[in-house]
Amino acid sequence: MSKKVKKVIIISIISVLVIGLILLVSFYRGNVGFRYWINKNILKKELVGNELPYIDLEDKDKSSVFAYGKHIAILNNNVLTIYNDSGKKTSTLDVAVSEPLSKNKGEYLVLADNKNGNIYLIHGDTLQWNQTINGIVEQITINKQGMVAAVVTGTTYKSVIELFEPNGEESFKTYLSTTYSTDVTISADGNLLSFTDIDTSGTAIISKVKTISVEKAKSTPEEAVIHTYSFDSGKMLVNIKYSGNSLACLMDDGAYLLKDGNTTKIFEITDSISFAEIDFDDYVCNIDENTKEGKYVLNIYNLNSSNQGTYFIDETIKKINGNGHICAINLGNQVEFVNMSGWLVKRFTPKQNIKEILLGDQICAIVYKDRIEILKI
Repeated sequence: MSKKVKKVIIISIISVLVIGLILLVSFYRGNVGFRYWINKNILKKELVGNELPYIDLEDKDKSSVFAYGKHIAILNNNVLTIYNDSGKKTSTLDVAVSEPLSKNKGEYLVLADNKNGNIYLIHGDTLQWNQTINGIVEQITINKQGMVAAVVTGTTYKSVIELFEPNGEESFKTYLSTTYSTDVTISADGNLLSFTDIDTSGTAIISKVKTISVEKAKSTPEEAVIHTYSFDSGKMLVNIKYSGNSLACLMDDGAYLLKDGNTTKIFEITDSISFAEIDFDDYVCNIDENTKEGKYVLNIYNLNSSNQGTYFIDETIKKINGNGHICAINLGNQVEFVNMSGWLVKRFTPKQNIKEILLGDQICAIVYKDRIEILKI
């Protein structure tokens, strides 16, 4: 067989495989029955309640549940019990928290008490540090390095922003005497801290976001604020989150990208937008009702490019949750887990009513009245 004939045969085989793959993907996207069969039997995306690892939930009315990294934690009567992704208990920690606030990033979970100044940092199943600060913790956040920031009230100032190093040492404080803060976030590298700055003294609310250089805050605090982002009066800030060294900002009229002192609107919240979420790495999302097709659409916006993805949902949506790279879409009778490429990762069908859905980086806690089912994502 000549080299020319071999080349033709190889090209023909590759062409057939490519065409077959295109047809298979098209059929997968377009045929609901075929897609369901592939998802369940080949890709193992279709999961049903009572088939997952679980944890019995005792004193359900007095318990708070958290998901982070590969762990589930249950707080009850000042004891935090930590489980792995198989539902096995790995440790118990004493924490004086009655009204918990929490944030997670990777294997870190930070807990604070909304009634006092108690703050606890957990890494995996180990307590890293705890602090009792002056005032009441209103908001808490953490980055992937374990740096913690808190918005504190109940002092002589309207709000105090406090930053803690991964070892628990206080890095600096920023005092707000005439305005107050509703949210705070730390960049992944720990070089920047941003907080909302709200002025309600006039006839209309004035909302701003201020960015602090952590290095300058330690050495020359009077020069620490390096960017101030202002918005139209009357507009209300919801929350902010770092994506690299850029900020995703959610307001009552839309989502914005804040970078190097410049503000760019990502999408507008219209009457057809039922949910909006920015708690992702490098993405923001919203749910829009597609009246033309009679469906709901998950719109996925990439903050680093102009790319936009979509995922269509046939049923009415109760709630969405975001964490890092996954959006959990709660339909009541099902939960669909979609990645930031617009592809279904898992579809879960519960056997009873879901009370809450909690996302860690690699785990999801499906919380019911009497138990927690653990889904790996």
